[in-house]
Order: sequence, then C-alpha cells, then structure tokens
Amino acid sequence: MINPVPRLAKFAQALSRLDTDTIERVKKAYEKSHHGYKLAFIPRDKRTELIQAFPVQTQAEDRVISFAGLESYLKNLYPDKFSNLNNLSGLTPINQINVLSSMVTNHPLAKFITKQKPLFLEDYLSILKSGFVDLSILRKGKDNRTSLGVLEASQGNSHGDYVWTRDMAAVALGKLDIGQVEYAKKIAEKLYQAYFEPAQKNRISQVSTDPNTEAHNYPHTKFKVEPVTNEDQIIDYKLVDYDDKWGMKQLDAYGYFLTLTAKLAQDHGFDTGKIDNNETLINLSKMLIAIKYWNTGDFGAWEYPEHHQRASSIAACISGLKAVKNYLSSIKHIDDGLFRELDKGITEGEEVLFSERIPRHEEASQGKQALELNQSGSEFDNHKLQHQERYKDAALLFMLCLSDPSLIGTNGVSELQKNSILKTVYDLMGDVGFKRFPTDEYMGMNWTLSSEKHLGTNYPEHANNQVSNYKPAEWCLFDPYLAGYFYKKFLDSKGTDIESYLRADRHARRSLAQITKTNYKIFKQEYSHEDHPGKCIENGFVEIPAGEAMEHYWYSTKSAETGEPLKHGSWMPGENYRLNWTKIALQQMFYWGSKAGVMFKGQNPNGWHEDDITGLNLAMLGQKSKIYKS
Repeated sequence: MINPVPRLAKFAQALSRLDTDTIERVKKAYEKSHHGYKLAFIPRDKRTELIQAFPVQTQAEDRVISFAGLESYLKNLYPDKFSNLNNLSGLTPINQINVLSSMVTNHPLAKFITKQKPLFLEDYLSILKSGFVDLSILRKGKDNRTSLGVLEASQGNSHGDYVWTRDMAAVALGKLDIGQVEYAKKIAEKLYQAYFEPAQKNRISQVSTDPNTEAHNYPHTKFKVEPVTNEDQIIDYKLVDYDDKWGMKQLDAYGYFLTLTAKLAQDHGFDTGKIDNNETLINLSKMLIAIKYWNTGDFGAWEYPEHHQRASSIAACISGLKAVKNYLSSIKHIDDGLFRELDKGITEGEEVLFSERIPRHEEASQGKQALELNQSGSEFDNHKLQHQERYKDAALLFMLCLSDPSLIGTNGVSELQKNSILKTVYDLMGDVGFKRFPTDEYMGMNWTLSSEKHLGTNYPEHANNQVSNYKPAEWCLFDPYLAGYFYKKFLDSKGTDIESYLRADRHARRSLAQITKTNYKIFKQEYSHEDHPGKCIENGFVEIPAGEAMEHYWYSTKSAETGEPLKHGSWMPGENYRLNWTKIALQQMFYWGSKAGVMFKGQNPNGWHEDDITGLNLAMLGQKSKIYKS
C-alpha cells in the first residue's frame, strides 16, 4: 500500500514558500485526519496558494482538502516534477486517458472535445442546442412505443421489434439516477407485466424446481414487441415471448429487474403489491436462490456461453435480492422464513463474490484487481481462453453503474474495492472506447469485410488471437458511465476531489468523440450461415448517420467502400447505432457533468436557474424546451 505521507512531503517541498517546519506540520495534519489535510496546521502566510487553488470546506480554521485535489493541483503547477508519480488511487493516470486524433478531425463537436477548460453546464447545453446529437430515448419513426416504456436495444439495426430486460432496466435505472422517475416507472411497468405473464410464471416455477432446465427455457430476458389494438387503432404495446432457443439464462438481467422494481416500489410508489401482491418479486428472488446463483454459469451481460460464473451477474443478483428484502421489510410483507431465505441467499453470494472475484479490503489495499470470471477449467477455457487476460472483463463496471454497490457487502462496496474493479476496467481501455474483454470476437477487426467467417456475420475466423495484430471492437458504453461515476464522486466530495473531476472530464471528451461525426456508408459482405456456411452470398452497404450514439467501433484494415487493403487502418462505427444503452449513459454524463461543473466553478449545484435544469432534462427526453430557441 502506498504511504501518502512521504509523497505529500515531496509535494510540499516543491512549493518554494513551504519550509521544513511547514512540511512537518503537513505530516502531522495527515496523522490527525485520514480524510483530508487540515490546513489549520499550516501557518496562515503559507496557506494562501493552496486555499485559492481549488474549493475547500470552510469551518473556522478547519480547512480540509483531499489528497487527490492536492496531487492534481501540484501536478499541474509542477508537471516536470510530478509527471511520473502514480495516482494515489492506483488508477490509470489522467494524462493517459486520451482521445484519438482521427476521431476529432472534422468532428462537429471538436471545439468541445479539445476545449482547454473543463466542460461545464453551458457546454452541455450548447451541444444539445446545436441539434447535432439527439440523446432522447424516444423512437424515431412511425410509432410511439418508447414513450410508453417499450425500448428496443438499438433503433439503427434489424432488431427493432425485440427488446431485452437488461437494456430496458439499464435505461430505467439511468432515468431514476437523474430524477426522471415517471419514465422509469413506465419501463418498469412493461417489464413487470412481461414477468407476470402465465408463461413466465411457469418458467420461474420450473427452474426453481429443476435448476438444470435448458437455458432457453429459463424466464425470458428477450421479448418480441406486439401492438395492442382497439378497433384497428394501436393503443399500447406489450412484450411477448420470443420463441427461439435464445440463451435466456441471464442472471444479471434478473438482478437488474429486481433492483429496479424494488427500489421504485419502496421509494417511488410503484405498487407491485397491487399488481400481484409482490408475487413476481418474491418468486423470482426464490428462483435465484434455488439455482444457487452464486455457483452457476450464465450468459451474462454479453450473452456469451454459460460456462462461467460471472462476478457482474452475482453482484446484480445480490443487489436485486437485497433491494427486494429491504422493500418487503419496509411494508412488513415478509415473514421470518422468507427473510431468512433471502438473507442466506445474499450471504452465500457475497461470500463467493468477495472470496473469489472482488478482493477484500486488505487485498485491495495491496493492489489486487477484481476479476469477472472464475478461473476453473472448462471447455470454453480450453477452446478460446488460453491466457489470464480473459478473466478481465469490462462488465465489472456494471457492478458500480447498474447494480447498487451500497447494497453489496456488509457496508457496501468499499472505495478500495471499487478501485480494484476500476483498475481491471482501465486495463481494457483502448484507442476509441473500451474492449469488452481481450479476446472478444463479436464484430471484431474487419468484421464486415472478412472473406472467411463463422457463426454468421459477427465473428471473423482470425478473431481468436490467431493474428498478432488483432483488435477487438471497442464499445461506447464505458466512457460515459465512467464520466458520470467520477462526476458524482467529485460532487460527493463537496468539490474537493479535483482528480475525479478531471478524470470525468477526460472520459466525457472521449464520449463526445464516439458520437459519429459524419454519415458512413460501409461495404459489407452478407452471409447466410444456415444455408451457405461461411460463403458470401450478397454484397451490400451499411449506412450510419452522423450524430448517433454507437454501440461500438471496429478496426478496419480495408477500404470501407471497396474492401481493398488500406495502408493505414482506421476505426469504423458498427451497424448498431442509436443504442439506447449508450444514450442513457450519455444522459447521465450530461446531467452529472453539468451539476459538477457548477460546483467546480464555486457555485451551488442545487441552485441552477430552473430553465437550465428543465432544458437539460427535456432535451434528453426529446421534448421541446427553451434551450432550442435561437
């Protein structure tokens, strides 16, 4: 573990006006306060520069500043002296969180991405006012299904009539995070109705009795969308069974659904008791415990084969079960037997999570990193996962952004444990976005252009690290999630954690660069793996508009228009554009970034002009607001 005291002394020595006596006072300050450095220990005539440099909490002579803030300030003041020092958190240094220059060139948002000062409320409002990017979740097209709470994963591909529990829950949890509760309740209502259907109830019962039920017969996590009509008029939409052998065993999706609905029920009047006397919440919770969610593989966030027990899935189940227990306890709708059953299930999950995946406090303090997958052998390991790196997976971030980390563990996930998760996620940071995991084949390098493919259109033959220069797709979810996470951390520090603010700002710029800067028309070879395995049957193009929130970018070494080899490779947007999961992460980034910017400038973030906050929220909802006036 890094000892900050001698490092602080090095910093203090760099300030020419601080003498040896003052350095000793600073050391004493640390010894007396593990949460900050009391500037009262520094003589008045020595404090001025520090006090003026960044926000501080003021209580008489007790001025406190975080170590992260002091470190950031001194690094900026004396870059030649401190450029090689690691962050106290041990995370990737801020100056290594960069934007690829080719992503910025000719980008309509370039002036924001390259801005010298941090992004503030007025910048985020200007971006929305420009009309270049539309962050609203509302569907572009002929129907209003999204306004009713039915959300397809992406509006920019062929999956418009399908929805996923995970994606809808992610949007609803994001809306809840930024205070748009009523829309979150609309989404939750549609999901709850789908899980309350007789076929779903039967699946929950069947799996509870027989955990070895085939994955496609688990409670459905993917649904078709069907209109509800009255005299040939569409009056609503509902989620119905997706009758295909899809990998429905997605434990994280069940966990997010439980977390969402239980939180809304406990805090925001979403009356699950009135719908079904809480039967769905209770029975789905019991099912997770019956299958021993902590000791079973699932398809997880990426819908990959179920040979692994995934930390993000275990954490999602713990979060969901604890949210359900808290809600039922709050309304006294829980008997001793059910309480003990939930408690035991939560304890079992936490024991596995913190003994095998997320390091405990002492291990985390020594720099041990979190792992998504268990390290036991399996066919999947032997077939594709030949090295340790595969156990790293960016899905760990969802433990902090979709699950409720305050519900996981006796006292929540600690700061050291959060850093152990973030270190692993940062290991996957790439040129444009974040790799899901190092050997990811989905829509990998040259995916539209490869002449040899398997498993349909998504998996190039050489994806499995069979070529030394293989680059997996880089996803656009993670930068805005990280920006929002660190903006909130800065706000929680009352404006003292400057390092988190600057880290958030870097991720925000990367997020803006990921929004498509122009219209793309990309050559694509079409395949039918059912009738002609591995054979190209038709050539075509994928068209992607400018100003869209993307699922991912993929690396191309061939011309996007002809398929001919290029001298220099480039990153191209995938075909899944207008992704609602990315959009909600961007909305959260815009919201918390605006609020953090107000605090950074020394103002009260809760004292915005009403038009500003209303304009920001309405713009993200897709409704007209005053910010659109010229």
